[in-house]
Amino acid sequence: MVSNYRADIDGLRAVSVLLVFLFHYEVPAVSGGFVGVDVFFVISGYLITGILITSMKTQQFSLAWFYERRIRRILPALLSTVSVTLIVGWSLDGMWKWPCPEIAPIEVATFAGPARSSHLCALGAPWTTARDRALVWGDSNAEHLLPILNWTGLADNTAIGLVNPCPGIVENGKVERYWPDNPAYSSQCGRQRASVLELLRNRPEIGTVILSARWSDLPTMLYRGNSNVRSEAIGLRLLRDSLRDLLDEIGPSKKVILFVDIPKVPVGNPTACAMAGQALLRRPCPANLEALIWRYLTEVQQPAQDVVREASAGRPNVIVLDPGNALCADGRCRVWFNGEFLYRDPDHFRRNFSQSTNAALAERLGFLAALQPIGVK
Repeated sequence: MVSNYRADIDGLRAVSVLLVFLFHYEVPAVSGGFVGVDVFFVISGYLITGILITSMKTQQFSLAWFYERRIRRILPALLSTVSVTLIVGWSLDGMWKWPCPEIAPIEVATFAGPARSSHLCALGAPWTTARDRALVWGDSNAEHLLPILNWTGLADNTAIGLVNPCPGIVENGKVERYWPDNPAYSSQCGRQRASVLELLRNRPEIGTVILSARWSDLPTMLYRGNSNVRSEAIGLRLLRDSLRDLLDEIGPSKKVILFVDIPKVPVGNPTACAMAGQALLRRPCPANLEALIWRYLTEVQQPAQDVVREASAGRPNVIVLDPGNALCADGRCRVWFNGEFLYRDPDHFRRNFSQSTNAALAERLGFLAALQPIGVK
């Protein structure tokens, strides 16, 4: 029996797969990942064409026969890949999942559309019996703090309501945020802003407002009115002025905790660093990751963070919490804390820390001290 096996083609397949693998593994001087994909496609096309020609010559070809062969060859590998991907995706989703403990009996305008409102998710102490009440207001950089704030609120007898997904500085017609996927973003955020400010005026028992956002990303996205002219310099001025306006609107009778954004991990997927010690082959974690985070913090994030501090200057009711000061020192920023990896993605903490880590972070980041009533130490 004559074998149709082609060792040369199998060798080319191995080389193409190896090129793709080494490219994704970021091996120095290997940049042929796309060439590997092209070679593999050419080989597949050559082999499939040969099979079709041979089967037609012998009058064995049919679409059912052809697709049955394709399914038997491809489906097992496809199902295996999908299964592994779903398992890994589920584990990554678990780093962000965090159930809302309570729905507070207060409403603000939603992001969804006009004339809609919803009750707020509340965390910490029970809303109706807590000694103090607060709001945490911002985008996803407010949401990633919820487990830490939940522990803080329970320890301090403070109930905390979540207002999301808009930073409080966005106001339609004044300071708008460029968001091409949602042209109505600024108007939706403006409605929510007005609703939250009205709530704060009408509910004196809410004594604290925690403002958190990805401040350092905003300057390149902000513009005034209908001009749509954006630059970092313009954005920094708008960030400072809009934050000052927001603090004026909140007023001096409320305690405001301004949380500066966390140090960003300037790599695509920091979870590879969390799994670096495991046996699975994966893209390597940079050996100098902590130094890279420090450099990005001081060179890229610093201007916007300085503007946040400037906007709060001279306001005795405003407390600025800087996670950079808490997590960085001597040219390095920590990615591990209390034995747990901190990051879910480059911009956010995980939300599945142990209670001991939530407690340690609440103290380290300053929330525990900041939420305490004046005079309590």
